[in-house]
Amino acid sequence: MRVLVLGMHRSGTSAYAQLLELLGCHMGNISVTNQHWEQVEVKRINDALLRQVGCTWRLVDPQVIAAACSATAPELNLDARAVVAALDARLPWALKDPRHCVTLPFWHRFVEDPVHVLVYRHPLETAQSLKARDGLPLFAGCALWEASTRSALYHTQGRKRLLVNYYDLLQDPLGTASRLCEELLRLGVQGISTDRRDEIVGLVDLGRYRQRADSATRDDFLTGRQRELAAPLARGELPMVQEEDLGADFVLEALQVPEELQNERAERHSWRAECRKSMRPPTFLSFLRSWRRSET
Repeated sequence: MRVLVLGMHRSGTSAYAQLLELLGCHMGNISVTNQHWEQVEVKRINDALLRQVGCTWRLVDPQVIAAACSATAPELNLDARAVVAALDARLPWALKDPRHCVTLPFWHRFVEDPVHVLVYRHPLETAQSLKARDGLPLFAGCALWEASTRSALYHTQGRKRLLVNYYDLLQDPLGTASRLCEELLRLGVQGISTDRRDEIVGLVDLGRYRQRADSATRDDFLTGRQRELAAPLARGELPMVQEEDLGADFVLEALQVPEELQNERAERHSWRAECRKSMRPPTFLSFLRSWRRSET
């Protein structure tokens, strides 16, 4: 059986990919120095898919990417078939790449009946981690989380999937591994076990959990759409997503936030002022438009 690990960049997908390897899933061509647990050829193919529609890992448009996935270059199709064929020789296997959230329609053409493992971490923490690593503004990181998450949820509806939580793995690695193993076995993934208990217990390094958001205030930073999406995921529920929810204007707008708005305190002040003015959570686009009007 085949497993696809899905989740926003910096959301804990690497830790869950490593856990799947410890459970007995073959991970493919993983470099020994690759801390992200991404299969080299798969990442190359995903990057090529994004480039052909003018996107990158940090600038995505799920609707445009999904439409392009049905008419990809012949060489990419051949490469994907070769990757999957090699992996199929060593079942069970797992693949992890955050880009899969938006390129799933392409991989569904080649991977037979996969199980999808969707990883949840609070969007503000993923955005904080991206800002620390790549300098991405927090607004843009949260918008990218929303686009990636909506796309992953939409393209796995009606398919085999399960939701896991980054915080569960941090707090109880062995218990989380046992539950994941049971769920995967129930979904038809054979040849896995929790026999490597000591390695599973040693998987988590809390010292690497550096980007922590205050649980009492972290939702204040999110847009109304993002809060509505994150709330059921935090409860362990998989919300339904409609195709019209996949538009990425908010990602493109977020990446154009002016320099002075990238300061967190300025962001929070402006955001709360808009909330008070409208007496309801505004959409991200309405916030940006009202802010820009005030500057002109």
